[in-house]
Amino acid sequence: MKEQLVSFELATMAEEKGFNIKTLSFYTKSGHIMNNNIGKLYSYDASSKNPSFGMSSDEVIAAPTQSMLAEWLRKNHKIEVYVQTEFVGALYQYVIKWHDLAHIEQYGNGDKNYEVAMEKGLIEALKKIK
Repeated sequence: MKEQLVSFELATMAEEKGFNIKTLSFYTKSGHIMNNNIGKLYSYDASSKNPSFGMSSDEVIAAPTQSMLAEWLRKNHKIEVYVQTEFVGALYQYVIKWHDLAHIEQYGNGDKNYEVAMEKGLIEALKKIK
């Protein structure tokens, strides 16, 4: 199973909400995906340069995987995002649980694709962060 990177729009939203974990892939500010194939993690340290592309951290946006962003939400904001199968129609829906608010849940509409449902759930979860 290959990890799914978040979209450029979601990566931008995550950065605005404080996501600052090192990643192997990142987007340029214009939305082009860049992969660091030498195995070093991209750093948000503004004084450092990415070793394979020579770009400073203010020129790029980290491109986490969906699972990496979900873990960050869980650990830093106590928001759990996951996908489950709907019983009718074999569709996927995201579920969001806010652990600070007595497990209030939010459910998304059904999607035919797991990754699409997860992306939607991550977007909705980030919208709730002030």
